[in-house]
Amino acid sequence: MNEFEASLAALLDRAAGEPPVTLSADEMITRSKRPHRYLAPALVAIVVAVIAVAVAIRTDVRGARRPEAHTTTTPAGPSNPRLAAMLRINAALASAPLPPGAQRAAHALIAGGITTSGSPNEVRVTGWWTAPGDVISIAQYVATHPPTNMTLDSNGSGSTSQFYDFTSGSRGQQRLEVDYEIASYGSGVAIQIDAWTVWAAIRPQWSYVLSTVTTADVSIIRLSRVKGSTLLGAPTVQRTLTGEAARRLAAALDALPAVAPEGVHSCPLPPIEASDRVLFNTPSGGIQITRYGGGCTFDATVTDTRTPARTTIIDGGSFDAALLSALGLPTNYGYSR
Repeated sequence: MNEFEASLAALLDRAAGEPPVTLSADEMITRSKRPHRYLAPALVAIVVAVIAVAVAIRTDVRGARRPEAHTTTTPAGPSNPRLAAMLRINAALASAPLPPGAQRAAHALIAGGITTSGSPNEVRVTGWWTAPGDVISIAQYVATHPPTNMTLDSNGSGSTSQFYDFTSGSRGQQRLEVDYEIASYGSGVAIQIDAWTVWAAIRPQWSYVLSTVTTADVSIIRLSRVKGSTLLGAPTVQRTLTGEAARRLAAALDALPAVAPEGVHSCPLPPIEASDRVLFNTPSGGIQITRYGGGCTFDATVTDTRTPARTTIIDGGSFDAALLSALGLPTNYGYSR
């Protein structure tokens, strides 16, 4: 482990492969009174010295609260997904395109913040710059100089600022986002750049069932919430798979990696009350996978029935697709007739 990785590892969660322990900001921030909520000076000094990035804990105006920083004793290396995510976002911030004449600032220059994923597994680094010019001209530069291998996801403007959000990859640990916010500052502009992603713990060994599954009890519920509707909803399906059918379903679900928890989000009340469940029975106990809420719930929860507190999560859409396919049902079962 080099000095860079060792210092970053000191910021990480406890055990790679297990769900994170969420800490409050008050547990991480120095107890002395400060005008802004930044990390404790000693921790900031380490990060700045190694990666030249000032990491701040702030509350977003347009999104959820920024995730807190954590500490860990986990060794750095390929088995540490959070360290890999930290390396990605620091590289993204270091290579983010900047307009001519931009100068790095040592502290926050823009009040507010960029939207976040809301996931407790989000990691983020933030930097600030000043540059000559006006908001419109700098915004045009940013729009025409996206970060390498990234595309514009969204852009907009407030009363005094403009923002551009660039992304690459898909939802979960592969998605990377670089966000720019540009506002007037003195005779020029201030630029804030956030690089962030979410990381997923390594899927634990106990959650795999292929080699020992005997039967799989499956239930699919699609109840319409729209009174009198004949287009939504479908009969409840309950079936027990055995032999090769149970093993094929187990293999399909064993192939799904763990994903990051989705965190707090909102969506309209779905017209369908959806519930999908499979209980894999094995000689030593059961592994249950459930997804409630349909399209408004991104994740499916894997639970060890012998130790119910032991859980991990997989992608809900992929789980539904595998379950419906195993039963010979269409992917839109209950959502249209």
